[in-house]
Amino acid sequence: MPVQLAYNTLEWGPTPNIKSMLAEIKAAGWDGWEVRQSLDWLGSAGRINDLAAEVDLPVAAVCGQRWGMSDDWPALELNKRRIEFASDVNADAFVIMAPKRPPNRTPTRDEIISFAGFAEELSAVGEDLGVPVTFHFHTGQLVQAEDEVKLTLDLAPRLQLCVDLSHAQLMEWDPIRCLREMNERVAYLHLQDYKGWRYVNLGDGDIFQSIPALFETMEEIGFEGWLTCHGGHETDQTASERAIACRKYLREIGH
Repeated sequence: MPVQLAYNTLEWGPTPNIKSMLAEIKAAGWDGWEVRQSLDWLGSAGRINDLAAEVDLPVAAVCGQRWGMSDDWPALELNKRRIEFASDVNADAFVIMAPKRPPNRTPTRDEIISFAGFAEELSAVGEDLGVPVTFHFHTGQLVQAEDEVKLTLDLAPRLQLCVDLSHAQLMEWDPIRCLREMNERVAYLHLQDYKGWRYVNLGDGDIFQSIPALFETMEEIGFEGWLTCHGGHETDQTASERAIACRKYLREIGH
């Protein structure tokens, strides 16, 4: 089964017309969507299920909100509610990130241990509800470098990985090597493109030596989950135009 292609709704902002947004993503040719908006704006899981069914665009993943440490009870509770929502809309993954990185220094082991505790507690909730909790490591976060990610995964054995191929490359962790090494923990993927640290549409950047090679590696490791893509939200195009441009590029390379 080929990789399933979804689009990230971050580009429509926090208060989009959900039905219109989904229709635009569907018309561009994507197979699913990643939920980024607040539960207050989305409404009930039943409402989202009805809209997704009407447009025929399933939820690939739900992204959490507010990243914390093991003692941050409000952040834990907020994300538990979103995991419950993810389960109710039949998402295949729940995505978390790490808190902001300390300025001018690397994180301490105790800080990584605390974040891993946060991630593992949420992973246990996701496991009970049938939604893998995946960690999207990202530049500027407490946990961003290869050794920090690997330590976090060692400390949080239930936690799965969302590999953002561009952020792996930005952190000098070759994304092909990352996919191969972390194969058993990879449950979800992100793909976006950069040119000189500026977000651009897929295929317009200079960060990857070969985007087709990334897809070849996904096939090599047998990845059959969701790959969610971002457009170049620092361009002057609308979110819909970026979704169309990115899907067009993927078709041109055979996907």
